[in-house]
Amino acid sequence: MKYSLLATLAVAVSSLVALSLPAPAQTPVDITLADATTRLVWENSSEGWRLREVAALSSRGPLAPGTPSGRYTILYSDTAPDPRSLGPALGSFYDLAAEPRNPHLEKNWARATDAVALNVAGEARSFFPHAAERQPDGSWEFRHADDVAEVRARWSLDPQFAGDIRVTFTLTAKRAGFYSVASPALTNLPAADLAWALVPGYFQGDSFEKNLLLSYGYGQGLPDLPVVVRERSASTLASIASAHSGATLAVIAEPGTGADPWANDRDTRAVWKLGLSHMNRAGKLSPTLYNPVLGEAGSQLAPGESHTFRFRYTVRAADWFVVYQHVAEDIYRLPQSLALREPRQALTERVRAQHRYVTDDTTSLWRVEDFDGLRIGAQSYFGTVCRSAGARGFDQKLRLWRDVDARPGHRRLATLPRPPAVCA
Repeated sequence: MKYSLLATLAVAVSSLVALSLPAPAQTPVDITLADATTRLVWENSSEGWRLREVAALSSRGPLAPGTPSGRYTILYSDTAPDPRSLGPALGSFYDLAAEPRNPHLEKNWARATDAVALNVAGEARSFFPHAAERQPDGSWEFRHADDVAEVRARWSLDPQFAGDIRVTFTLTAKRAGFYSVASPALTNLPAADLAWALVPGYFQGDSFEKNLLLSYGYGQGLPDLPVVVRERSASTLASIASAHSGATLAVIAEPGTGADPWANDRDTRAVWKLGLSHMNRAGKLSPTLYNPVLGEAGSQLAPGESHTFRFRYTVRAADWFVVYQHVAEDIYRLPQSLALREPRQALTERVRAQHRYVTDDTTSLWRVEDFDGLRIGAQSYFGTVCRSAGARGFDQKLRLWRDVDARPGHRRLATLPRPPAVCA
């Protein structure tokens, strides 16, 4: 009787303990982040957590801004990347003897064609995260680790702006070396489905241009290489792509990510903290940001040190300009910054000054030439523009644009090239 009573009590206590212990967490089959404008769905595949759906929601139904991916990439190098240019040299695009050599232009072009800028530096570690966990605030944290680093990426919807997904990406180094975090590839957009893509301030287009000087140097079409450009010449810190489906995808750096161009009362535009590209490292059309930039400020980490990169995606059933306006006005608050500015010269006086400049040939350096039956005008000056110096340079520039116009189906985006942003 005594032993029977003890046994009954033991069973009762065991039952109470079992009830008080939390149930083991179950790994979900799918993960969904969605609001009235956007839907992202991950599936737990044999490779890890990958995106099965990326959709902009509209009255016409879900619109895809490309083929879903969700692949992560980090760059690693145990030594600082080699700063030497990998080419192509400027001389491969035109006859350098046609005008005086411009050391400034050649130096900056060489810097814009080194291993980091051409996106071939370091070792690319690509993966789908192996673990996912829902957080108390409703966000989802994806985790992955290998022999080089451990990463945690927390994804959440922005309650203020429908269609925006915020990401906080933290990398913790396991090895000493140089690191760069790429924003995960939300989608890969086939060239045939591209309506328009741009890195504001650098290049834009609806097709790829194989002439690197035209695309990378002068912004006429999209480079056919996954080049990484600096934040200092970007008019907005975002990379944007629109698909023929009617959906647009943008990846946007959170304010404060890019380098301060005037820190501590001095020119700090040479500091490079944020890289922007229209492609991912694998060369697929996929808006991508890099922070830090491999070999640049903040990229060298010791074992145990961490770096956090904050950015967001915008997925909307709208064209590229609507999304671009959202980035400039809502995220970077351009109207508020303009309200803080105090003009020191009347608008009418600024317009008059411009009028005086362009109507005086001694200041505007305006020239009109007849070339192959075409009457064309342009500014002739000795600046950082290839083929800008002298009559032979002017003639070469005209030939360059005649060749571009002769290509079947090619749409010229500007009359004459502007100074290259990559050489600024």
